[in-house]
Amino acid sequence: MATRNPVENLQDDTTCFICLEFFKDPVMIMGCGHSFCQACISQCWEGKEKDVSCPQCRLTFPQRNLCPNRLLANFVSIAKQLKAPAANEAEEQWMCKKHGEALKLFCDEDQILLCVVCERSQAHQAHTVVPIKEAAREHKEKIQAHLKTLREEREKLLAFRMTGEERSKEYLKWTKAERQKILSGFQHLHQFLKEQEQLLLAQLEELEREIETIQKENITKMSKEISILNNLIKEMEGKCLQPADAFLQDVRSTSSRCDRQMFQLPVEISPELEPKVRDVSCKTVAIMEILRTIKGTLTAEMGKGWAILSSYTKVKVTLDPATAHPHLILAEDRSSMTRGDKLQKLPDNAERFDTHHCVLGYDGFSAGRHYWEVEVEDGGFYAVGVARASVRRKGWSRLDPEAGIWAIWHLSDTLQSYLEKDSYSKVKVTLDPDSANPQLILSEDRSCVRWEDTRQLLSKNSERFDMRCCVLGHEGFTSGRHCWEVEVRKGNSWAVGVARESVKRKGWIHVSPEEGVWALGHWYGQFQVLTSPHPTPLQWLPSRVQVCLDYAEGQVSILNANTKAPIFTFPPALFAGDRIHPWFYLFGPGAEFRLWN
Repeated sequence: MATRNPVENLQDDTTCFICLEFFKDPVMIMGCGHSFCQACISQCWEGKEKDVSCPQCRLTFPQRNLCPNRLLANFVSIAKQLKAPAANEAEEQWMCKKHGEALKLFCDEDQILLCVVCERSQAHQAHTVVPIKEAAREHKEKIQAHLKTLREEREKLLAFRMTGEERSKEYLKWTKAERQKILSGFQHLHQFLKEQEQLLLAQLEELEREIETIQKENITKMSKEISILNNLIKEMEGKCLQPADAFLQDVRSTSSRCDRQMFQLPVEISPELEPKVRDVSCKTVAIMEILRTIKGTLTAEMGKGWAILSSYTKVKVTLDPATAHPHLILAEDRSSMTRGDKLQKLPDNAERFDTHHCVLGYDGFSAGRHYWEVEVEDGGFYAVGVARASVRRKGWSRLDPEAGIWAIWHLSDTLQSYLEKDSYSKVKVTLDPDSANPQLILSEDRSCVRWEDTRQLLSKNSERFDMRCCVLGHEGFTSGRHCWEVEVRKGNSWAVGVARESVKRKGWIHVSPEEGVWALGHWYGQFQVLTSPHPTPLQWLPSRVQVCLDYAEGQVSILNANTKAPIFTFPPALFAGDRIHPWFYLFGPGAEFRLWN
């Protein structure tokens, strides 16, 4: 790649962003450091005394604050002196090959350079011909406008990462968590059922052994009794065969033996076994009933899901050309679209999206259950979903449910890597004991802090907060992108965020970005962001949050530490070289913070 001439670089740096000419009486905006011609910036800010914005970086300032840039004026003088030889050299290089004259004119129709002879020729008599400098200025203005659009597009894409892509990632994490819940739930259910099965089978085996033992004992006892009976019967039968005199000699003894020999039939089962048999039987019946109930419930609930899906009606969706952004090219049948490189000349009607590259379906629904299918080719960056008919069409807006849009997002691998190339680095934060309010008790490793009703006897150094129960992180930052996590264990009043090192430490402090503190928390009984002039209410805050600081961009964001979903992003601030520290506030019985390092 060719290296630019240093003279050209100097001339570019001494050119006004507004008029694209050398600076005339250059002045600098103190808030952002950008310089402009005195007349250009005065014309740009005409009629405005407050809330003025920089034409180059768009930062807004409460009032005019300009100062002469004498150093830049000196550079302009040098650049002007260097301009003449460069121009002469260029004139020598750019000569008309046909007429040998200098190319000083530009044809708008043919988009080519002309000499004065070419201008008078038949080919260009009816064309619009302007001097080179004028043409260059006009085309530079067009390119600057395109650059502005491209920069805005880049900012939009960066913002989308905090909305759609993060939301999609959150859903994917949710599905993974649900999958793990299902696997874990069924694993525990399988384990429980296996244990119950083994327990019941063990009880049955024990019962079987007891029954077999009783059966063997009964058989042995009955066999013995039968043997005795056989011998007695045999003896009595022999007695009956004796002659009368012999039979009657010991008839009394014989009768007595028959009367005394009483036999008892053994019980079929031991009385001690009957409760055990009933217990096992009841457990078996109960388990079978529970399994039938579980099976029926699961079948019914799963059937509901399929029934819900089958209850949707498939509809044919056509795209509404009246809503399409001018960059979007719709097919004739309005069933597909592509993104063009150029803006189409379309009517700027109220329905059309003019900033976001969006288009609505022509058909809207106010009742029923409907679904449609979408195919995306070649990947890239896209989003699909539904939107309210009242969704904002003009200017920049959030693309989320609060703004009336429910969608999923996808970023191309190239764009994703671009957005993630400057990711936040996680830092270890320790609490600064020299800044801690006397009612805050720090742990030995300075990773935890809790509130106590009794004030400690601590040195009254200039760094210590003496009224607000605040403490700073020991680490401070003047560059880079950093993040850290904080867990709120208890406490009715608490807040986390960042603060300038120059933040007020003595007396009562109004916590807001204007006072050098960017924070949110549970404040005066409500979840809120500590903005000004009034706090921004929040419905809920997780107990564990991640604080993110992008020093160069002046951006402070706070996320849900578990899901990484954004909670709030403060408007860009101008840190202007100030060191920024982690900031914490606690008040009330049991209030406690813990840093996740």
